Amino acid sequence: TSQLRIIVLTDTNHHYTARWAYHMTEDEHGRLWIASYNVLYIISKKRLLSSNDKEIEADIVLMPETHFSHIALDKQGQIWATSSQGLMRINTIDCKVHNVMKDNIDAMTIVNQNEIWVASSGRFLHFATDGKKIDELRYGTSKEKILTINSVGNQLWAISQNEYRIIKNSKEIELYKIPFYAATSGLYSPNTK
Repeated sequence: TSQLRIIVLTDTNHHYTARWAYHMTEDEHGRLWIASYNVLYIISKKRLLSSNDKEIEADIVLMPETHFSHIALDKQGQIWATSSQGLMRINTIDCKVHNVMKDNIDAMTIVNQNEIWVASSGRFLHFATDGKKIDELRYGTSKEKILTINSVGNQLWAISQNEYRIIKNSKEIELYKIPFYAATSGLYSPNTK
């Protein structure tokens, strides 16, 4: 449709709302997973789009009082989420949450739906879909928080406010300064020239 609609997701008690949604993805069951300031919402995409209400109750509310920032779906149909409680892997069938690591996570990406990369406290961590850590790369003494990680061909580009890093072959990191510029995010589109 060619319309912008504002819909507020809430829990059954109307205590939590998704007025601030940071990220969303769709699972293989046709449900939207929405990362918000205070909870992770799950709702049928069909139900959400067919509703004419301005406020709608989510089908499932996970982990109240937890700030979620990034979510993504891997090739096994698991949701990966970064939150105020660390990095989590969530089974989309029974919604069981497995905490992979409790550290603060700055950014996350999934490459080819089977490799999870996160930036945390001056290091990049590389995980398999079973939650096992494959590798860890330190990226120097910079204290700049990584804002986003993008997969670009066989490289990862990690952007902080005044720097970007290119991770090559999952092992080498090249650092570049961004003079007179303060990035807030980044996006790679292979279709844009």
